[in-house]
Amino acid sequence: MAKKQNTQNKELKLEDILFNCRDILRGKIGLSNKRDILLTLTFLKFLDEKFQKRRGEIINDLKNNQGITDERFINMQLENPSSYFDSFYLPEDCRFSYFIDKVEQKDLPVTIDNAVSTLMNQNERLKGSLPSKLMVDSRIEPKVLAQLLDEINKISSEKFQEKDLIGHVYEYFLRTFAVSMKDDKEEGEFYTPQSIVELIAAMIEPMDGSVYDPCCGSGGMFVQSVKFVEAHGGNTRAVQVFGQESNPETYRLARMNLAVRGISNDLGGQNASTFTNDLHKTRKMDYVMANPPFNLKKWRTEEELKDDPRWAGYATPPVSNANYAWILHILNKLEPTNGIAGFLLANGALSDEDTISIRQKLIENDKIEAIIILPRNMFYSTDISVTLWILNQNKKERVWHNRKQRDRSYEILFMDLRKWDDNIYEKKYVQFSKEQIDKVVSVYQNWQSPNCDGTNYAEPEFYRSVGTYEIEKNGWSLVPSRYIEFVDQDKYLDYESIIKESKKEIQQLLEEQKNDIKELENALLEIDTNDNISNYAIALKDILTIVNNTNSKGYDYPFMGVNIDKDFVPTVANISNVDKRKYNVIKKGQFVFSGMQTGRDKCIRFSLYNNDTPALLSPAYTILEVKNENVLPEYLFINFLSKEKDRLGWFYSDGSVRANLDIQRFLEIKIPVPSIEVQNTMVSVYKNLNSITSISQKSKGIIGKLCPALVQYAKHIN
Repeated sequence: MAKKQNTQNKELKLEDILFNCRDILRGKIGLSNKRDILLTLTFLKFLDEKFQKRRGEIINDLKNNQGITDERFINMQLENPSSYFDSFYLPEDCRFSYFIDKVEQKDLPVTIDNAVSTLMNQNERLKGSLPSKLMVDSRIEPKVLAQLLDEINKISSEKFQEKDLIGHVYEYFLRTFAVSMKDDKEEGEFYTPQSIVELIAAMIEPMDGSVYDPCCGSGGMFVQSVKFVEAHGGNTRAVQVFGQESNPETYRLARMNLAVRGISNDLGGQNASTFTNDLHKTRKMDYVMANPPFNLKKWRTEEELKDDPRWAGYATPPVSNANYAWILHILNKLEPTNGIAGFLLANGALSDEDTISIRQKLIENDKIEAIIILPRNMFYSTDISVTLWILNQNKKERVWHNRKQRDRSYEILFMDLRKWDDNIYEKKYVQFSKEQIDKVVSVYQNWQSPNCDGTNYAEPEFYRSVGTYEIEKNGWSLVPSRYIEFVDQDKYLDYESIIKESKKEIQQLLEEQKNDIKELENALLEIDTNDNISNYAIALKDILTIVNNTNSKGYDYPFMGVNIDKDFVPTVANISNVDKRKYNVIKKGQFVFSGMQTGRDKCIRFSLYNNDTPALLSPAYTILEVKNENVLPEYLFINFLSKEKDRLGWFYSDGSVRANLDIQRFLEIKIPVPSIEVQNTMVSVYKNLNSITSISQKSKGIIGKLCPALVQYAKHIN
């Protein structure tokens, strides 16, 4: 028999118990078996708890409400499966308490496997939801299994009075193993973090009717939709759940997850691919919530599904990526009058060239209502940023969920939440707070309201309502940063006032160390501040020109690269036996740019080459040089050392796995260009900062006003 739990353990927190369960299995069995064993035993524990609760209700009703005292009759009712209409009847040998109290340790694996088999055979709702012969086939030691039973037995709703204890425990194990398992699926699909699912539910409001998930994973979307209905006082019985899942193990998890929560569902009766075997082919759904596999390749063969009716009116999605196949499948599944969908996709789907015709048609057909880009590090199995899409079959004026909505035809609401990455939990993972979810929903619903003027609905770096005519002008791109305004703080620097103020403050420092900062003084004082110092913005395309200079003659120059601090450094790539003729040559006074970026803090790789000896650069870099005589190369470089420029590059970037700023987008960036006199002064100040150490700390705040980059990066120009 399993060992009785020690009373000293009663003060353990729930998280401690769940961690102990994982710890007991550490090094004992494989990852997949760990997950399945923990979830199966937890499932049996919660079934037993529901069974015992219903058993108590039956006894109370018979004795106290009906006045029945005949113990034989009472026992007959207790063992009548029909008495357990809202839960599952458990034969004695299927009860968790039976495993704990009456089974010898050596017999535990077989007994539990038999109990699982009995439950699935006797309950239609449980068929296919639990793995057969799991305990025996995993070869888990009976002693270890007994330890697990004792630990899981400490979990009870009576002790841990949480609103959703089942959800807490299930989500803990699901996300724990989503971190360490690929599970033969695309990253990010196995477990969708709860706060993202909460956001989707809050946006589309699945209050009644049918809710569908074509790639339902462990069933999290359904659970959250039911929670949403409960939280808003709705009738959960009015919601019908439909789904499909291709992976057999994950399909079982979904069945188990929904069964233990008492959520009735139709998952098609088997695991199957949504694309090749749609198990709900004739149904139209009121709501769709989904997190499809990101960038799924080879989802069909070249000749397969080419004339599928789901693509009717659109081009056939490419074999190389299933993103738009998911979009068109979801759209096809939506009820044509009022259906609404919220789903996640990789950011690449916003601007993929090979799907532009499908994207254009979706926009022209007015099916897209909102595009919301999310922060990075929200998923347990990948750190990429993804996009929440909202499709709506009805953007006309109407009353929806007791709210009046204006006509939003041919408008799309763009939102950028990538800066919302401060709410960290579990070391590095980002989640949305309730307040943040409420804020997004408020922006969305205010945009839909009759009081909104869609043509002026915007907040810089957050959201903007955009007409499809503007999207057409941007080549049908749905990248939010192409439409939401970025506020470049560097544009608003008043150089004349700053120089006047800096001049006065530098004079005070001169009294302390006149000799040490003589060159700095001269640089600042050579400008007559009574002059009219112009300050205007110029696009980089009017300043720089691209230089094509391949090393066609195979010169033996040093191989270099550019790091995130914008310094030239020897390349870390393997350059043995490389063909030097394929590399580019950079010369003194030229710039190098790389579109591949690293994140918000160190984003744009853009550097000025100042060595006398040329260098070789990878073809991945773009070489540029100044063509505008009114711009000093050194001034241009120190301008891009500003953190604001890194933030701008991150904001404008496309891509999912890593931020990517293409050269054409980079050349659209505008920078403030004061007069040559002001530029010369800034460059002189910048250069002299390298040699002035005695007053660097004192001058930090003063010089920083001239250009935010000056003090932080006082080392680049020699």
